[in-house]
Amino acid sequence: MFEYVVIGLLIVVIICLIYWICIRKSDEHLRAEYTEALNKSAGVLDVGARAALYALADIRNPTPADRFTHGRTIYHNVAGGDIGTFTREERRRLATQINDAMAGVLAGEDGMGVLGGVLGETQAQPRINTYMLTNMDMIRLGILAAGEIADDEILRAIAADLGNNLNTRGAEVRRANMQDVAAHAAATTTTRAAAVEKAFDMATQYTNDRQNVHDSAVNGDLRTIINRIDSAVVPEAALAEARVYVDGPYPGNADRKRYARSGIDTAAKRANVTALGMTEDRIFALVWDRAKHPLNEERADDMREAFINSLADGVENGHQVCVNGRVSRMLASMTLLDYDADVADGVLTLEAYRNAIFQQTKDIVDAAIDRAKASDDAAMRAVGDAYESGETVEGPASVTFNADLRRDIDDNLALFRTKMTPEELERVREECYIYASL
Repeated sequence: MFEYVVIGLLIVVIICLIYWICIRKSDEHLRAEYTEALNKSAGVLDVGARAALYALADIRNPTPADRFTHGRTIYHNVAGGDIGTFTREERRRLATQINDAMAGVLAGEDGMGVLGGVLGETQAQPRINTYMLTNMDMIRLGILAAGEIADDEILRAIAADLGNNLNTRGAEVRRANMQDVAAHAAATTTTRAAAVEKAFDMATQYTNDRQNVHDSAVNGDLRTIINRIDSAVVPEAALAEARVYVDGPYPGNADRKRYARSGIDTAAKRANVTALGMTEDRIFALVWDRAKHPLNEERADDMREAFINSLADGVENGHQVCVNGRVSRMLASMTLLDYDADVADGVLTLEAYRNAIFQQTKDIVDAAIDRAKASDDAAMRAVGDAYESGETVEGPASVTFNADLRRDIDDNLALFRTKMTPEELERVREECYIYASL
């Protein structure tokens, strides 16, 4: 009798294993499917986005990354990054679905302080990472803005709920991730200087994000460009001139010309760009007329061609990208061409600014160590030498060194005040302080 029980239990275990393996393979297939579908999407609710949403909904055991992608796809591809354009019931339903997905991200039990996969020599990726948290906060701000504009108490409540979740669970995840990066950097290096360098390299992330046109830093840079080029324009005249140029001297092939005409026709519909407080046709005219500025005379032809190229690039897989994507391409067409450095510098994402700060802070730490090692004060020299020897030095000299180092970090961060929100700067500051003090 006992033998039959054992055999029965083994059969149950085998069945469970087969079932678990099948589910796992099925989920992995669905992940590959939604990733491929989103890569084919133009950033709107097209065939690719719909296929991705179907695949995401079918995943049986979603990870925090799956839930994040689901909520983000609803916000960007379905709502176009602006749920305020929908009816009251539609936007409430969309906001609820987004909030539910993001709450699932933050509730993921494998997110807190767990580094996914095998730790590499220079990179470790938390399952819930800074990129996800930053994007969730941007979505929260979008829902809140729509709630304020529409005087919709439900949207405001949803934004507040997501904000509370980010301030509690999100803050815990951020701290755990920073601690993991710092601990891994310290454990895999032999000197403090090497640990500092490795921590900043690990914190530096490069994400190929097709939705970065909704990034807060990108929108900040776009607003800066618009403020610099804002002038009296006549959109109808600019649209007509652009059509003549496309049909005449524009050197693009037949497909590029067709896509560019599609971009002109789309701009003529005067879609409102909520993030920039302006209509698409007006932004179109501002960029087109910028080539007429006397100080841009020598590069006017290049600017017109780059602008029309940006319109042609606005068609992906046969579809126009979202309005944010279209206008960001228009404004970015002046990069390295406009006479005004603030315009020619172009547009960077929040991630790009964070990466720049981390790499610059590495140099700040190196410079501080070199100054300490060259100091006339023996105690200060000991602090500098300790970064190379791995020893721990305490005392007044160490306190002074750390205070001066933080001041230098703060001075550098001040250069980014117009590029990042105060909250974003404070989060980067906290990371810089932690990694610099390893």
